[in-house]
Amino acid sequence: RGEILADVAIETAVAEGKGLARIEGKVLFVKNGLPGDIANVKITNVTAPINVRVDYGNVLLEKTVGALNMDIGSCNVTCGNQKGDVNFQSEYCNLSLGGVEGNIKGKLNSGKIDLLDVTGNIKFDADYSNIKMNNVKGDLNMVTNSGNIVGERIELISAANLNTEYGSVDIDFVNDIDKMSFDLKTSYGNI
Repeated sequence: RGEILADVAIETAVAEGKGLARIEGKVLFVKNGLPGDIANVKITNVTAPINVRVDYGNVLLEKTVGALNMDIGSCNVTCGNQKGDVNFQSEYCNLSLGGVEGNIKGKLNSGKIDLLDVTGNIKFDADYSNIKMNNVKGDLNMVTNSGNIVGERIELISAANLNTEYGSVDIDFVNDIDKMSFDLKTSYGNI
């Protein structure tokens, strides 16, 4: 994003006055581009799926658009202002997602999950992990073997399924929960 590509050949005209170009197998839509034009193109909006694979280290993503698919080994991951669904898988990770407009689905063996300002449904299977949420709007489906599930300012759309074997569930719902569906379980913790 923000990168300028030089000497891009417009191949064909498409809808809405845009021209179609290809760079390294990826399709670009160029405003006011005509077939045969050679143009310098500034990338302003990336909507293709973003695939991230990191074995060890830190990952920082800001203002991404489109599906975000992450396969992470042992890392710290921070992602802010994501517009699109997030699919996440990790062995050990500290995950921080903020400003997400899309559904989140993930699997984590061990670590910590922080979710802030999320609009979308959330589904996590986290074995030895704590899940903390703040200002979330959507349905929740979370399972953790040994960890706590906590949340402040949670607005459910229709349902919450929260299950922890050796942890506690502590959620502050902001909307009328009388009409919602709940499945809350803990074997050795508090709700």
